[in-house]
Amino acid sequence: LEEKLLIEKYIKENIAKISKLKPVLGGNWYVVSVYVLPKSNNGEVIYEDGHISTKATFEYEYTQNPESVKIINFKNIK
Repeated sequence: LEEKLLIEKYIKENIAKISKLKPVLGGNWYVVSVYVLPKSNNGEVIYEDGHISTKATFEYEYTQNPESVKIINFKNIK
């Protein structure tokens, strides 16, 4: 559970850096929902900027000591 919550928090705080898409009309990305599957180290995120909404899948690497998160294979699917 701790890993899942940490990944969700990381995605929410860093979506603007992680996403390869740029927000439109001066908006900022914010996360609507994140679904994390710790057993397979992947997940799905829905995020928007107030004008457009998009969905992406991602894989991640997580280490506990020292605690770090790395998002890999971030792909927009919608």
